[in-house]
Amino acid sequence: MSLDMKQTRLLEGLKVLDLTKATSGPFCTQILGDLGADVIKVEEPPEGGMGRDVLDAVNRIDDMDTWFMCVNRNKRSLALRLADVDGLSLFHELVQHADVVVDNYRPGVTKKLHVDHETLSAINPKIITCSLSGYGATGPLSNRAGFDVTVQGQTGMTSFVGLKDDSGLPMASDAAIADLLGGMYCAVAIPSAVHRRQVTGDGCHLDISMYDSVMTWFAGFGVHLMNFHESTSITGAVLWGTFQTKDRPLVITAHRASQYERFCRALERTEWLADPRFAAPADRAANMTELRRLVDEVLVTRTASEWIERFEAIGLSFAEFITLDEALVSPQTKAREMVIEVPTHDGGSMKLLGNPIKVNGIVDLFTVPPHPGEHTAEVLSELLGRTTDELNRLHESGSIHLGDQ
Repeated sequence: MSLDMKQTRLLEGLKVLDLTKATSGPFCTQILGDLGADVIKVEEPPEGGMGRDVLDAVNRIDDMDTWFMCVNRNKRSLALRLADVDGLSLFHELVQHADVVVDNYRPGVTKKLHVDHETLSAINPKIITCSLSGYGATGPLSNRAGFDVTVQGQTGMTSFVGLKDDSGLPMASDAAIADLLGGMYCAVAIPSAVHRRQVTGDGCHLDISMYDSVMTWFAGFGVHLMNFHESTSITGAVLWGTFQTKDRPLVITAHRASQYERFCRALERTEWLADPRFAAPADRAANMTELRRLVDEVLVTRTASEWIERFEAIGLSFAEFITLDEALVSPQTKAREMVIEVPTHDGGSMKLLGNPIKVNGIVDLFTVPPHPGEHTAEVLSELLGRTTDELNRLHESGSIHLGDQ
C-alpha cells in the first residue's frame, strides 16, 4: 500500500527494535515513535523488567507509574527472553525486518547477549545499531554504571547548577538532565544514520553516552573556562535574571545594547543611557551592583502586569515567573498542544506531555504506553508469520509472553 505523502509522518516506515530500559533509552525511542517510527519495545517476560519497577506504588494509572508513562507511548510491547535459545532466535529473525536496534546496556553486555553490532550486521548488513550508555564504549569510566544523578555528578553538572539538599550537600537537578540529553542525542543520531545508509547502502553502529551529551551542553561556559582559565556564569550578566516587582517576580533579559536601551525607556530612566557608569557594557559590568540597586528600586513601584504591558509594547525579552503547575495549564501550553490525553487500557485516560516537533499538515498520533507483552502475538505473526499454535508453545516454554490473556 502506498503512503499518503501529505499525511506521512517524518519517520513513517522506520522499524525500530527497542532494547532500552529505565529513562534515557526509552526517551529516545519515544521521540522516534512520536515521529512515526514503528517502535517495538522488547521486554523481559513476563513483567517487563527494569523500567516497570514500582518507583511510585501509590500514584499509578493503568498499573504504570509516572516515569514509565512519560517515556513509553507510541510503542508496541514484545515480551521475549533474549537469554533463551528460541527467544534469541526470534529476535535475530526480527533483525532481518528492522532498520534500527537501540540499547542502553553497559558496554560489553550486548556481545554477551548476542545482540551486538557485529552479530546483528552479519544477519542484516544494513542494520543500524545505537548503544546509549553512561560513559560510552571507551575511556576509564566505560564499564561504570551510569544513572542520571551519577552522570550529573561526574560531569560537573551538579556543582554547576548550584542546588543543595537539606544537609547542605550539592544536589543534582531533578530534571533528569543526563537521561534526557542522552536520549535526545540518540534521537538525532539515528535518523542521521538512516540518511547516511540511503546514500551509502551501509548500516553502522552509534556509540552515544550520557556523559558526552551533558558535556556538550556546557557550551560557552566550558569553552570560556578552557580558553581563559576562569569560570564564567551567565547569571552574572548585567540585567539578566529574576527581578521583583510590586507584587510578583519577572524574568528579564536586558543585557544587550538594544535591549538595555528599550529597558531604560520602559523604566523612564533614559538618563542611564548617558550616565558614564552605565553607558557601555563594560561600564555596566563594572558597576553592576549599583545598577541592579537602581533597577530594583524602580521595578517595585509597579505591578508585574503593569510592567508586562510596557515590556510587550517595546518588544523586550521577558517572562513571567511561574510554577510548573501554572505552566502546565497556561494558554501557551494549550495552544502548542503540549499537554495531551490518551485513553488507557482500563477505560480511563492519562495526561502526558506533547510532542514539541510540529510539522505542518501532520496531525500527531499518540497511543498509550503498552502493557508487558501486549503486542507479542501481533508482532510475531505480522513480521515472522508465527501461527497461534507456535505462539502458544513459545509462551508455555517461557521464551515469550503473550500478555494478559
